[in-house]
Amino acid sequence: MLALLGGLGLLAPTLASAAPGATGGDSGAVEVVKVSGILDPILADFLGASIDQAQRDDALAVVLRIDSSRSVVSDSTLVDLARKIHTSEVPVVAWIGPSGSRAEGGAAQLLATVDQVGIAPGSAIGNMGPAVVPQRWWSDAYSQHREVLRDELLGPAAAARRGLAVAPKKALVLRNMLLTIDGFHVTAQGSTSATPIQFSELSTTRTAMHTFASPAVAVLLLAIGLSLLLFEFYTAGIGVAGVVGAACLLFAGYGLAVLGVRPFAVVLVIAAMVAFAVDVQVGVPRVWTAVGSVLCAAGLVLLFDSVPTPWPATIGAIVAVIVFMVFGMPAMTRSRFSTPMIDRNWLVGRSGTVVEACRPDGVVRVDEALWAGRSDGEMPVGTPVRVTGIDGVICRIEPV
Repeated sequence: MLALLGGLGLLAPTLASAAPGATGGDSGAVEVVKVSGILDPILADFLGASIDQAQRDDALAVVLRIDSSRSVVSDSTLVDLARKIHTSEVPVVAWIGPSGSRAEGGAAQLLATVDQVGIAPGSAIGNMGPAVVPQRWWSDAYSQHREVLRDELLGPAAAARRGLAVAPKKALVLRNMLLTIDGFHVTAQGSTSATPIQFSELSTTRTAMHTFASPAVAVLLLAIGLSLLLFEFYTAGIGVAGVVGAACLLFAGYGLAVLGVRPFAVVLVIAAMVAFAVDVQVGVPRVWTAVGSVLCAAGLVLLFDSVPTPWPATIGAIVAVIVFMVFGMPAMTRSRFSTPMIDRNWLVGRSGTVVEACRPDGVVRVDEALWAGRSDGEMPVGTPVRVTGIDGVICRIEPV
């Protein structure tokens, strides 16, 4: 599994380079580039390719429409991207919007190198963390307030007072931000733009890969993939569940490799599935189901190393896996093993011993094998019993 995650992680730059970053535009146009979500290799490559394309097209300016709260690219990738922005012959400006957007971490450090920043109402910049981008490329205002930006978030007004962003009224919406660009013109009526505007964003395929690198999506795909593969293990032949589970696990592996995970946490999740499988084989949730639940919860909570735990998705995945293993899997095994092709009536009349107290369900040992047992009353461990009937995979028992 760990080898799979690492191998898929190496594919990130290749997948990012497989498609062009931005489409060609008109000379003198403004290129509006959407930078949304975690700054991963695919988004970083797209951003760099968009700036290169804008220079080839002799664009008037590049506007980065930013809403990114974290970076998972290597320091060298972030520095190369910052260098590309800093040395761009085409002016690069940034608009943190629409309302509620954030520029944090590596994305915020990139904005320290652009020509101009605008922040929409309700949006903010900051929480840069330790400086990775060389501060010699930062603007004077950002260098002066680097300590504040390191650990705090600044809104439009606070950033404008410190000279980090344009006045709030100039960044209310994207159109206002465009009007701050030198050479940008509108029609005489002022209702439409006379300067061509090109909007660029990730292609459908690259958007999907970018989505897989979202912490919430990666957690859910990992839980779904492992659960479906365990389900398929107890069914006859390879079916839709196995194919879907393998696909989910493949995409989860890519996302986890990009985001960075704790290897021991992945081992815990896999060990949880093994523990669940022990009780699925018996057909009754027992102590191994409890062990699997604890291991699954611990593994998913501790999974990520460099990004915060996505609590809603993580809690949802834990609850879904436990419910599936406690109710769904036993029902499936009972349905499978209760078919006429598998006859267990030969157990009727055999004697055995209770190895896990029946209240009324438990486990009995008959002919040196463990079977799910069900009694009419409570039976403690060690009680001699006789099988009186078969109900699917469950042996009806009575005390001898």
